[in-house]
Amino acid sequence: ITALAGVRTIDLAFCTQLSDEAIKALAGVRTINLGGCTQLSDAAIVALAGVRDIRLRGCSQLSDEAITALAGVRTIDLAFCTQLSDEAIKALAGVRTINLGGCTQLSDAAIVALAGVRDIRLRGCSQLSDEAITALAGVLSINLSGCTQLSDEAIEALVGVQTIDLQRCG
Repeated sequence: ITALAGVRTIDLAFCTQLSDEAIKALAGVRTINLGGCTQLSDAAIVALAGVRDIRLRGCSQLSDEAITALAGVRTIDLAFCTQLSDEAIKALAGVRTINLGGCTQLSDAAIVALAGVRDIRLRGCSQLSDEAITALAGVLSINLSGCTQLSDEAIEALVGVQTIDLQRCG
């Protein structure tokens, strides 16, 4: 991987044998897919601070330390990153696109901090209430599939939404 230093976009999804050192050699990359790379530690992700677009889907071993280092990211996929707390998500305020599907541990406070996001996926985040969703007024695309605690009031607050998924919302 060190021979690829300087590359701008790279897809390493499910390259499960990647080491932290290999990822550190990619510092400066703009777009990277590390989905399913379950051997990586927080140190590898911290080395990618400044990345614009990153996919970490299923990297459930990552903690808040890794995610807070990514403040300023434009697009991030954290689906099924189940170790993250509200504080890590709050550090991502200003993100344009975020996938938090399967992050069932998150509370309304994390989502409220993302007000202004354009595209958000909250599939299966069953703890979320109307408070979180009403804070997302102005969102263009939202997936609320499996968010069973929502009332009509929350959905009505999403005036202007262009794409919405409400499967299994009760």
